[in-house]
Amino acid sequence: MDGAEAARSKALEHLRYATGYEAGREGDGEGAAAFSDDTQQRRAEEELRRQMDLYEILLEAQSAVGEGLVIVEGQKIVYANEAFCRITGYGPEELGEMPSLFRLIPEESRRDAVEKLQRRLGGEKAEGQVEMVVLHKSGQRLDLEVGARLLREGVPRLIVVARDISERKNAERRLRAQFDVTRILEEAATLEEASPEILRAVCENLGWVVGGLWEVDRRARELRCVRMWHAPVEGAVSDAIEGFVEGSRRTVLRRGEGVPGRVWSSGAPSWITDVGGDANFTRAPLADRGGLHGAVAVPILLRGEVLGVMEFFGREVRIPDEDMLETMGSIGVQTGQFIERREAEETLRLSEERFRGTFEQAAVGVAHVAPDGRWLRVNEKLCGILGYEEGELLGLSFQDVTHPADLDANLSHLEALLAGETQTYSMEKRYVRKDGSTAWVNLTVSLMREPSGEPEYFISVVEDITGRKLTEDALRRAEEKYRGIFENAVEGIFQASTEWQLLTVNPAMARIYGYASPGEMLVDFSHAGRLYGEPERRAELERYVREHGSVADFEVRICRKDGGWIRTSANVRALRDADGEILGYEGTVEDTTERKALEERLEHQAFHDGLTGLPNRALFLDRLRQALARTNRRDDSVAVLFLDLDGFKNVNDSLGHEVGDRLLVAAAGRLEGSVRIGDTVARLGGDEFTVLLEDVRGVEEAVRVADRIAAELASPFELGGEELLVTSSVGISVSTTPDDRPEDLMRDADLAMYRAKETGKAHYRVFEEGMGAEARGRLKLAGELRRALEKEEFSIHYQPLVMLDDEGRVAGMEALLRWEHPGRGLLVPSSFLPVAEETGLILPIGLWVLEEACKQANSWREQRPDGSPPMLCVNLSTKQMQAPDLVDDVARILARTGLPPWCLNLEITGDALAGDGGALADRLRELKGLGVKLTVDDLGGEGASLSLPRRLPVDFLKIDRSVIDGLVSNPEDAAVASAFIDLAGALGVGVIAEGIENADQISRLREMGCELGQGYHFSPPVPITDAPWLRESRGP
Repeated sequence: MDGAEAARSKALEHLRYATGYEAGREGDGEGAAAFSDDTQQRRAEEELRRQMDLYEILLEAQSAVGEGLVIVEGQKIVYANEAFCRITGYGPEELGEMPSLFRLIPEESRRDAVEKLQRRLGGEKAEGQVEMVVLHKSGQRLDLEVGARLLREGVPRLIVVARDISERKNAERRLRAQFDVTRILEEAATLEEASPEILRAVCENLGWVVGGLWEVDRRARELRCVRMWHAPVEGAVSDAIEGFVEGSRRTVLRRGEGVPGRVWSSGAPSWITDVGGDANFTRAPLADRGGLHGAVAVPILLRGEVLGVMEFFGREVRIPDEDMLETMGSIGVQTGQFIERREAEETLRLSEERFRGTFEQAAVGVAHVAPDGRWLRVNEKLCGILGYEEGELLGLSFQDVTHPADLDANLSHLEALLAGETQTYSMEKRYVRKDGSTAWVNLTVSLMREPSGEPEYFISVVEDITGRKLTEDALRRAEEKYRGIFENAVEGIFQASTEWQLLTVNPAMARIYGYASPGEMLVDFSHAGRLYGEPERRAELERYVREHGSVADFEVRICRKDGGWIRTSANVRALRDADGEILGYEGTVEDTTERKALEERLEHQAFHDGLTGLPNRALFLDRLRQALARTNRRDDSVAVLFLDLDGFKNVNDSLGHEVGDRLLVAAAGRLEGSVRIGDTVARLGGDEFTVLLEDVRGVEEAVRVADRIAAELASPFELGGEELLVTSSVGISVSTTPDDRPEDLMRDADLAMYRAKETGKAHYRVFEEGMGAEARGRLKLAGELRRALEKEEFSIHYQPLVMLDDEGRVAGMEALLRWEHPGRGLLVPSSFLPVAEETGLILPIGLWVLEEACKQANSWREQRPDGSPPMLCVNLSTKQMQAPDLVDDVARILARTGLPPWCLNLEITGDALAGDGGALADRLRELKGLGVKLTVDDLGGEGASLSLPRRLPVDFLKIDRSVIDGLVSNPEDAAVASAFIDLAGALGVGVIAEGIENADQISRLREMGCELGQGYHFSPPVPITDAPWLRESRGP
């Protein structure tokens, strides 16, 4: 049996299976008898012809290599050949169990496919051929070309012949996708404009239902979804797809996270057969609800760098398709090339704009000059240099305006340029300006040539160096004066070799060291290190300069020629060559012996009581702060005793202040004798004293000291022939944790003392929590402060700063905060700022004050008739000085309000300046870098260290009102004020006196050399509406 006969036999066998009829079988006797009827015979013959037709179809299908064939009877598949099973991935039995052939068609396109097939089969021949998409058993979509014929005789049967055209259709789709993306990118100006259309085109052409674009955020090093597109869907699936889209937009990925992050990391496309099985796919639950399975992600590359990732999702599990993956990768590259092209176009546009801007607005003269010397094009700067209008200059040549003495050299350079001997040249030359004056310039010329090589025009860049030439001349004259300055300088000046061998010293240097001349000193001092008599400090100086390049204000004691010791301040820097190698050292030395002595006297006055010599409040708080810090390392406590002398006022009133002062001095001596070495007794003012007890084990030990003090004070005082009996009321507070604040312990002891006074004289009380009603009041006040900030209950009053001369001109004003309390009326800062400081509210309040005051000051600057800018003084608190954003906040407020920085004077109290000196100096230098002025406030009051003005970059010293109060009547206060004014003069800074209340104080301050003052004598702090002097040149 040959192959054709075998195929025919096999087809007939399947036909008998499908129809239940065996063609050619004669049947039994009943069947033979039936054929005697002519009608039955004709029917049999027609059935036979029908079966023969079926055979012909089957044979034709079998002869077409690779074409699948199925027979459908009543929608069920009754026969499928091997090729059809291979195409779909199903076995014959699996196909036979399907309720309908159309189950192979995706649900969303099933109705359309059936209707299309029905239309084709509705004709006379009952046959047709269509293209449709079916699902492979694996879930992959296939494109089939289907031919069908409907046999209506007998039992209707549908004969379907299918050919797999997926490869051709996929190729068409890939080409169409690339064509559409190319068209979109050609028409779009930006990726933002093109990306939605790209996502749509890829999805519609390549069978994806959702597409997304992720962009790389280089600064944050994150990948963010910036665009999504999905095919139209309905019902619950629509909600699920929208949920996936929104979830993607909210997702932020790092490199390597999720599918886009993986592509970002690798720079290569990635195909995911089913995202549900990818452990790295974080959006799997959302994808599952949306029925999304297969996915692909491709990078958008620009010069090897991943700028973004495009991802696409389908409803079916999709087997990797290398051709499609290559197409998708090509689209990613194409998108990157689009970005590169657009960047290049934008760069070219900006380059052209820059060239036009460079030429027209260049800070130097630029010109195009013809080979014969005619000006072809000139910019405005060149016209300004030469003094000609543009039209005038274009009618001349460069030879017309070149100084005759420089023309030959200029032409010689041009000839070399034209001959190709050089590409460019520079020279200094002179032009003759239109007005006949000479302009020195630095001329740089290059030659532009035609494509043929012929000269086209010269490009001349002309820099006006007339000023530099004048400066060089001035420098030559200055060099002649340098020696005179060196010889006559007040400060010592020296130069030394890399080995610190002295090379030169000036006469002042020799005088400081006690030598008659620089020569004598150079003979005696072979090594510059001997300038510093203390070996350890000398080594430290040399090491610091080597490591850091310079040192400033280096304080050291030195030994003079006569053996006497003096104190000096040195500034030294290393001299380096272009490669950074040290060539030598130079520096200055200042004799600070007298200034340091003055500072130490003032320092002692600032931290000690002038009457008793005891520490004052500032020093007491500092020691208390240190004692609390030490409790961190020891298992003990710190106690504070706050006491005053009962009936002291009566002593003053009856026996006079002199006796009262002697009593205070005597009481101070007894108090010091009542405590241990290492404990501190301080006088706060009046008859108030405090005692700091360290290393106490409990309240009982503090009570014993209080008893001892009471016993010491109980003995009569013999003063001026009078015997005085004195008692004291004592309040005691004991630290409970190392975190206790010094101010809190002082406050608690003070409160306890007042409770002791309420009990009666000569008593003591230990602070108890029940005494904290005042603390609760502060808590309430903190809440009111927050609301006040929100409700804008704060206002600013202004007090003028007046020149203390005959004119009394207003030089500035101080901004002072006020609170319009809804229940308590107008409140001054002392009633609420301590609470604001404690709670941190001082920071937003302080920024509000600074910004409002700067706004107002800038408007006053514009309104004043003479246009002179007033100086605005604004206080900074301790917390504000410690705030890390202080400098940025000040800069931002100045920029926002438009106030020139040099109009702003920031006043800083001694408390605010306490702490890390290095960090504080850095902070102040940053503020100075903004251009603002700085003032050390409250000098002479509590908390201001007198060493601060010397080592900090300040512009003013402000004398506290407590010193000005006694300026006329108290010699000690007058001495303190005079010392401050002298110190300001020595430092080269200004000085301001606050709290001036009468003309006598003004006269005394004038005599001392104080230039600025403020106080009620001139004006109290007033609202803006009551301050006409703010807009006038003279004071109130």
